[in-house]
Amino acid sequence: MAKVKKDQAQDKVGQVMSEWKDGKLKTPEGKVVTDKNQALAIALSEAGLTKKNLDKIETINRIRVQKSEIKKMIESEIKKQMKCKAGLNNIFSNNTKVTKEDIEEYSKMNEMSPDDVNSIIYDMLLNKINDGEKNDTEKL
Repeated sequence: MAKVKKDQAQDKVGQVMSEWKDGKLKTPEGKVVTDKNQALAIALSEAGLTKKNLDKIETINRIRVQKSEIKKMIESEIKKQMKCKAGLNNIFSNNTKVTKEDIEEYSKMNEMSPDDVNSIIYDMLLNKINDGEKNDTEKL
């Protein structure tokens, strides 16, 4: 129902603005409207909208766009971290020592800062320690 009302309002605003462009839009006094802002006010009034409503709609749409952009950024960051974890798991499974140079090289390869790679390594080590403690308690 709201969608239909929105479409009707848009159609009405478009129709009134077309009248203004053609020079056929008149004020209640019968004068021809020459100011675009006045034409917009008349169009919104005839459509049952207000400028405040339009500003609110624009703000909501802007927030939706920002949320989707943030979501995409988070998803790409998670993908980077997962790729990095997979590579680091391969290094750890081979029981090789990880040097500072390895971390710097790996961070460049995955487009991450060395601190981010270090924090991923730290999290992985904590998980291994926690898993080890769980296994030790299961043996008891």
